[in-house]
Amino acid sequence: MRGHEFHRSKVEGIGEEKLAYNVAKIRDGVLLKEWKCGASTGNVLGAYAHIHFYSCPEMPQYFIGKCLNYKQKKLSIKEI
Repeated sequence: MRGHEFHRSKVEGIGEEKLAYNVAKIRDGVLLKEWKCGASTGNVLGAYAHIHFYSCPEMPQYFIGKCLNYKQKKLSIKEI
């Protein structure tokens, strides 16, 4: 999925192993830089990345599917 980041700060006090996903900067097929990004807890994700959904048309449908699964889980818990 394509995206971009523009920020002038960095997150401190969180171990790299707790970051949510890997990011790669590729230009003309050449890997320029790689880093980890985003922090998550439960169902919350915080990140600098601005995602271009048109680069991966399946992503919105996948996201909605995950939302519906979460809703079903919540409804199932209430029935218990």
